[in-house]
Amino acid sequence: MKEYLKDWKSDLPLAWKSILSRVELNFGAASYLQLKSNETVFPLRKGHRSAVAPAGSHLLKALDAVDPEKVRAVLLGQDPYPDLAKATGRSFEQGNLTDWSKPGEVAPSLKNICQALVCHRAGSASASIEAPQALFDRWGREGVLCLNAGLSFSRKEAMTQQAHIHLWKPLVREIFIHLVRRPACPLLVLLWGNEARVAFRDMGIEVEASGEGNAGRLIVVKRAHPATSLFLKNQPDAFTDANLALEQAGWPTIAW
Repeated sequence: MKEYLKDWKSDLPLAWKSILSRVELNFGAASYLQLKSNETVFPLRKGHRSAVAPAGSHLLKALDAVDPEKVRAVLLGQDPYPDLAKATGRSFEQGNLTDWSKPGEVAPSLKNICQALVCHRAGSASASIEAPQALFDRWGREGVLCLNAGLSFSRKEAMTQQAHIHLWKPLVREIFIHLVRRPACPLLVLLWGNEARVAFRDMGIEVEASGEGNAGRLIVVKRAHPATSLFLKNQPDAFTDANLALEQAGWPTIAW
């Protein structure tokens, strides 16, 4: 992994480079990440091509979508989809979809996210949702950073998946630290599922915000993982719930 990620900072968008310039990845976790000869790490590095990988996908794509000073919310996922054709670099985005015409091909988590979004937008199943990539692009323009705790994936094995998360923890933590230290800028953090909650807790972001005197500007909303039925059963829907938390804190809502 260390060789694969050599010069990884060159993949960072310009707006994030100075903020993350001192980050060193936790290659101590790489003992669990010894790649087999036929094993692929995905999403791929920026500029690398594959006939299978979604166009524009790469490890740090989440940061391409939102400049650091425009981030209003972070949707924290666990790790990329375990499929090169689906993983884009943004949490919950499914890269092998161009539209919603084949519901059976939509990942359960994304399907439930869309159902919650329909409820939020119109309160009925007739509400339309833009094409998959257009939806995530628009969220980016709204200041929503769709970030995973682990930015890479190699094989579906618990120890390996956790090693990827530990590998990227210094980077993900530094992103959060910068965001909670911004003056007069609120930050909504959506933690959907236990893995996201544990990852966020272990980074100590709430303690950091409190120490900086910014606890009132950090709004954390927890919910069941989108792949579970509880995600839809709990009311209000996930997006209305998030906006209510912003309203109660006296901050502008997000146009989901």
